[in-house]
Parts: sequence; structure tokens; C-alpha cells
Amino acid sequence: MWISPRIWRSPKSEFNDDEPLHAATVYTPHALRQITAQGFNAIWMRGRLWDLIRSEICPELNDQLADRRLASLRTVISNAQALGVKVYLFFNEPLGLPADHRLWTTHPELAGQPSIDFSTGRKVLAVCTSTPQFKAFFDESVGNLLADLPGLGGVILITASEHHSHCWSHNTTRRVDDACVAKGELPMRCPRCKSRQPADIVAELVETWQRHARQQAKPPEIWVWNWSWSMWYDEPQDEIISRLPRGVKLLCDFERGGVRTQDIGDVFIDEYSLGYVGPAERCVGSISHARRHGLGVCAKLQIGVTHELATVPNIPVIPCLFDKLRRVDDLALDGLMCSWNFGNSPSLNTAAMKLYANTPALRGDKKAFLLALEGQYFGTSRPQDVLTAWDCFGKAFGEYPLSLAMLYFGPMNYSVSYALSGEYRDRPMGSSWIWHEPFGDRLEDCLSPFSLDQVLRCLELMDQHWSRGMVAYSLALDDTNNKHQVDELNCATMIGLHISAAKNIFDFHDWRRRAMKAGGLDGPCMIDLDEHASDIISRQVATCERALKLATSDERFGYHQEPQTRFYTPESISHCIRAMLDQAKSG
Repeated sequence: MWISPRIWRSPKSEFNDDEPLHAATVYTPHALRQITAQGFNAIWMRGRLWDLIRSEICPELNDQLADRRLASLRTVISNAQALGVKVYLFFNEPLGLPADHRLWTTHPELAGQPSIDFSTGRKVLAVCTSTPQFKAFFDESVGNLLADLPGLGGVILITASEHHSHCWSHNTTRRVDDACVAKGELPMRCPRCKSRQPADIVAELVETWQRHARQQAKPPEIWVWNWSWSMWYDEPQDEIISRLPRGVKLLCDFERGGVRTQDIGDVFIDEYSLGYVGPAERCVGSISHARRHGLGVCAKLQIGVTHELATVPNIPVIPCLFDKLRRVDDLALDGLMCSWNFGNSPSLNTAAMKLYANTPALRGDKKAFLLALEGQYFGTSRPQDVLTAWDCFGKAFGEYPLSLAMLYFGPMNYSVSYALSGEYRDRPMGSSWIWHEPFGDRLEDCLSPFSLDQVLRCLELMDQHWSRGMVAYSLALDDTNNKHQVDELNCATMIGLHISAAKNIFDFHDWRRRAMKAGGLDGPCMIDLDEHASDIISRQVATCERALKLATSDERFGYHQEPQTRFYTPESISHCIRAMLDQAKSG
């Protein structure tokens, strides 16, 4: 058997809602069988201690729905076991609580480092893990939770960045370019934790989970994720790895911490990427150190979509995906977490994953693998054209201007519904994975560390490569009665439109900045459109009109699974087109 477990999740499971409460409704036996049919043998959901615990030490934190959530999870665990599927819960604990939470009235001694919640802007306080009271509470809560969920396959722990948790979770010792961390970071004020090292706190938290896991009849696995440990320690963060208890598995980001050579030069990879094969140098170093300390090792990657573009079902860069899986194979890992909370739809990409996992004879021959996948999934009379298209698609995403700023604040997810206007509002871009309206227009927010010229060059190359791939794909995928062919051709077409629209957006911004400089203008301001600007708007109108046809016929497009929200609809694209056409008439 290939690497196991291979963890996936349902695209219908809502990470930001109450996954445990609705688990039994979402992860029915039928849904679990669909996941196994895609080649996976484990699932993950989000857990929150405050939703699941029963505590006598801090009873004010007990939730009245906890028993229902636990019962729902037990149902899923039982159904999953019958199908040979493991269930994992993801935790980012102890989650900070709002500054006005009642806990701080009854237990002021537990109040730790403040932070600002990235999504809401509200002040939150860490529950200080350095206090004796917290240690007793955490020990009790983790012990009860694992005892209440017999048969749980494991837990996956993030201990840095993300939601504010312990006192060091949003405070750095090294320079980072993570806007989520930067927005939440405040000077270290906790009198107990400021004299301690982040590794001390992480090791204590993990040890509690591992100690209670060992006490269960069937111990759940403890996977400790190295996400954002780089905000505290140099590569490969051995300060933490060396402190982890024996028996846990280190979950390593496969791509984060790597470097890719592109037309514009070397680009640092600080997020998941389907256009970068990996593994990152950080991943390789972390695995080496983990094994030196007797730990199991797993990898976290995404095979459907990433923040590069998340409002389509999948990004068909299949040769890159094959190379990625080959290198995963070489690392002889103890498990794979194959998705985050979006990009979990069945697609060509999951079919590729299943074929690789189930067919050892194809793992050593890339072309044979690609031809076999094409034959099984499409069965066209022009297989070489399909392979040519996939190669072009990989080259396109190999030129993506990948940075945290672009991924987290860039317009790619909604570019096909983005209206260009001579009115510059100087409005912040807003988070790319959270629905917001209206869209921002201050594109400097998403440029760093690149120049505007570099971003334009990247998008130009992406557009060229993708367009060449579409010529070959369109020739091969011509069977309108073949659902796989229709769906994947539509998907690739929409991705190309996203790229073209993004290029139009940055082209227009380039024109706008030059016009503002020439006129001595600062934002907000109104700029008269010249012939060049009007040409860019005309291109954007044509791109949006093509996207409108696809979005009207295929409801998969525009949907982002993390917020479970449509970032564009036929109505919003139509509104975008009308706004640009009305502007042209009035101008």
C-alpha cells in the first residue's frame, strides 16, 4: 500500500461553521464511500475545545451543545471505521477569547497576551498556558475529550499563527511577511510568557495531547504541524522538533520555505503552490531532523486548488502534480494531509492522485502515467494534445507572482467580475479568501515584494502559456457527451479567463498610476480615460462576457469552499459588465 493515511474532506463540510455538530449529516456513509472512491482513506474536520469539553475546573466554558457534537462525531467515527476510514480533528488550541468574555471575570489570572482578530478586528486575549490553573484545565479537557471519542484516528495541531491561541502565537522573534501575523501582533505583555521560549509552550501543549492519547485503548495519532514556526526560529526549527515527545508525527508543509526560479528571478515560496513541485528546503530539513529525533513524518500539500486560485474546482497542472507525488514518494512519509478547507471537489486532480496511489507500475514513468490518466479520465483520440495542454498549464502556474501579499490580497479569485473604472477610490484590497464588497482598488496592497512591472511580466507569461495550452485542450476535448471532457474544458477555460482578467486589472492599474503621476494626482481621484485605458476596459469587458457564459452554465465557478460563499455569480458579472459599458458611454 502507498503512503497511508491519505487525508481528505468533504467540500460540503463548513470549516467556519460548526463541523462537529453537523458531522453526521455531512459525513454520511455515502459521503465517506465517495471519498474512498477518490483514493483517500481518512478525513479531517475542525475541532474547538470550547465546543467539546466538559470541565469542572472552568465550568463556565462548557457548552450546552457539547454532548450533541460529541455524539455526532462518534457516529461519523463508527461509520468511518466500518469503511476503513480514519477520522482526524484539527485543533488550533487553546483558542483565545474575546476581551469581554466572562472567563476573564471569573478567572482573571488566566488572561494572557492580547491580539487583534484578523477577520473581525476585535481584541482577543490568550488563555495563558504558563499558569498552573490553565495546565490543570487543559490536562482535564484534553483527557476528557479523547476519552469521549474512542476510535478517533488522530488530532492535527497548529501551534503558531492562524487564530490567536497561546501567548506567543502571534508574536515573532524573526521578521515575517505574513500579514495575518503582523495585523494581530502586539508587544509582548504577558509577564509569564515573555521570559519563556515559544518552544517551551509548544512542547508542553503537545506533551499533554500525547500523554492522554497513550492512555486510550486505541491511541489516536498526534500530528504536530510546523506551520509558521519560522516566525520564531531559523530553518528547520529544531528548537521545537527536538522537544517533541516520542510517538508524535511531525506534519511538514511540503512547499512552504522553498525557492522557485522564474522569468523574473528567484521567488520565495511561502504558501502552498500547485505550480511549484517541491519539496521545499525547509520540508527536507524538518523531516531529517524529525527522523533524527525518532519522530514519524507526514506532509501537508494541496492537490485540488490553492490560494493561487480557489474559486474554480481544480487547477489541472497534472505533470507538476505527478512530479510532486514522485518526490513525496521519495521521502517515504508516514501520512499525507492532501487539502485545506477548500479545493476538495472530485476532479481530474483527485483522479490523478488515485491513479498514482493505486498503480505502482506507473510511478516511475511520467509519460506512461499521463497517458494512462488521459485514457481513463478522457479517452480522447488526441491524447498528445491533452499532454501538451497540461504541460503548458504547468508552465503558466510556474510563473505565478507568488507571495503572501498576492495570495492573501490579490484579485485573482474574483478577477472575472472586477470592473475597471477611471474613478480611483484608494480602497484597500481586502482578504482574498473572505467575501467582501465592494472590491478594493489599491493594488499596491498585493504587490510586495514584487514591482508592478514584475507582476505584469508574470501575468503576461501565464496568459501566454495558458492560451497555448487551451488551443491543444480545445482540439482534444471535443466530446460534448463526455462529462469529464466538458467539465475540465470549462474549468481550464475559466482559469484562463481569470488570468486574462487579472492581467487587465494590473495593466489598468499601471496606466492609472502613470496618469496620476503625470497629472500630479493622489487618491482618491477621478481620471479621464484615454485611448489606452479604453482599450484595456474593452478587453476586460470581453473577458467578463466569456466568463458570464461559463458561470451561467456551470455553477461550480465562483464558489470558494473556505467561506462557503460565491465570490462571483452571473448577476455580479453582468453588473460588472454594465458598469464598464456605462462608463464607456458616458466617457
